[in-house]
Amino acid sequence: MPLGLDFLLQAAVTELPFLTGVFSTGRLSVGEWLYLAGLSCFPLLAHGLFVLLEKNGTQKPMEKFGRDAYESDRDQERAA
Repeated sequence: MPLGLDFLLQAAVTELPFLTGVFSTGRLSVGEWLYLAGLSCFPLLAHGLFVLLEKNGTQKPMEKFGRDAYESDRDQERAA
């Protein structure tokens, strides 16, 4: 789903009186919207960090943090 549509639907559910009643939500303050905007930046920043690490020739993040461990666990389950 495009980012703009996601934001529009979120805003509608929290700001339109009809939808706040349907979904039992409340209106968000400006501070809460800014807090959520900040939180939503973390996946983008993490991806950018992983790209920089790979470009600099360091160990690939997925090899260190997930893919190898997952495949190792899966291989052990198959062997059992």
